[in-house]
Amino acid sequence: MLKFIMPKFLINIERWKWNDEYRVYVSNTGRFKDEYKKELPMIYGKKGGYICVRTYVGLKSAHRLVMITWRPTRDMESLTVDHLDHNKRNNKQSRQEPIRINGQNNQDFEKT
Repeated sequence: MLKFIMPKFLINIERWKWNDEYRVYVSNTGRFKDEYKKELPMIYGKKGGYICVRTYVGLKSAHRLVMITWRPTRDMESLTVDHLDHNKRNNKQSRQEPIRINGQNNQDFEKT
């Protein structure tokens, strides 16, 4: 008896959102474009191995810019962005979550 195995196709649709504060388009996959829709280069390793992007305001961490654009919260500057896969270069919106660190001990945190 013959058995057919059908392949699984995963389609990721890239969506773009305008961030008015930093004047850049931010993709849900972690890519960036300026106001003229020209792709912005990424700068590696300046802040502890994290990717940075030069915006109109200045240099900004890519993971924080994705989080500010796609999952804004009222006290974003007091939150830490946690990479779920622990890969500092993976800035997809689906692989990040904001957490609040309580006190000095980094082991005490709560998900927001």
